[in-house]
Amino acid sequence: MPAHQGGTLPHPDESLSTGRVWRRPWAVVDHDQVDRSVAAAGVGLGSLLRSQLAAIVKVFVWGFVIEQIIGGLFDSTQPYLPCTAATTMAGAILGGGTSPLPFAAATALVAGVAALLSAVAAQTTVQRDIA
Repeated sequence: MPAHQGGTLPHPDESLSTGRVWRRPWAVVDHDQVDRSVAAAGVGLGSLLRSQLAAIVKVFVWGFVIEQIIGGLFDSTQPYLPCTAATTMAGAILGGGTSPLPFAAATALVAGVAALLSAVAAQTTVQRDIA
């Protein structure tokens, strides 16, 4: 039974020893990988903006307002939004009958957003700090 229906996720070692890896390959993925991907994007955004409070507010506005509006208006784009991809990596179910991205694709999307934010932040922060 999936976790969203009241079931529990097996410990990664348990799923390896019981051979359930092939039925649920995501069960062996450490959910810290999701945290690391989102944290890397947060570091990039935090470096890009001077105000930490502004960065936090913008992340919440993006995730809870803008992505919800875009995902509600255009169901086909919902899985490709970064916060939605991160939540589906953690096991959330998308509404509206939309299927989520595969775990590897969602990981690549969040890592790509993190890399893009970090690259832009590296260019602007270094120039701003030197000047």
